[in-house]
Amino acid sequence: MNDSSDSIKVVAGLGNPGSKYSSTRHNAGFMLLDLFVNDEWSEKKELAFIKKGDVFFVKPLSFMNLSGEPLREFTRFYKIKAEEVLVVHDEIDISLGEIRLKKGGGTAGHNGLKSIVENLGTKEFYRMRLGVGKPQEKRMDVSDWVLQKFASDEEDKLSEMLYEGKEMLTYFLKEGLKETQKRFR
Repeated sequence: MNDSSDSIKVVAGLGNPGSKYSSTRHNAGFMLLDLFVNDEWSEKKELAFIKKGDVFFVKPLSFMNLSGEPLREFTRFYKIKAEEVLVVHDEIDISLGEIRLKKGGGTAGHNGLKSIVENLGTKEFYRMRLGVGKPQEKRMDVSDWVLQKFASDEEDKLSEMLYEGKEMLTYFLKEGLKETQKRFR
């Protein structure tokens, strides 16, 4: 990796457990990790995980709003710092199909991120933000929006985003944040 400060030991995809939520906007993080890992997940308490090389890939199996708790326990057990964590999550403030990568920042009202910040005690972890767009109807509640399945006319954009996210994640784990941000604009 070019930038030694970008040493990632955990990639955590966010979502909600259960088939009811499997294809919803809030589960974009789970979808990307499933595509990336392409193997059987081991489950322990409220976490699914697999190790590839030196990196753990994890999916908190608690509901989104509590995802920081199992992630905190996992990182404590393996003595992993928050700065060595990449969280992959849905982002309504980004158009469907777009991906942004950054370190640190606010939570923008995302309850999964709020839980992680509270439980890790810092905002200084990496984030891969998968754009799911905002509701078309101004009166629609955001929580209703993110718990909806993607519409059939959005599936191509979703698929393209997930495959680009897989490529971006592979590059990020090898080259670090700055190089990845340069390559994927």
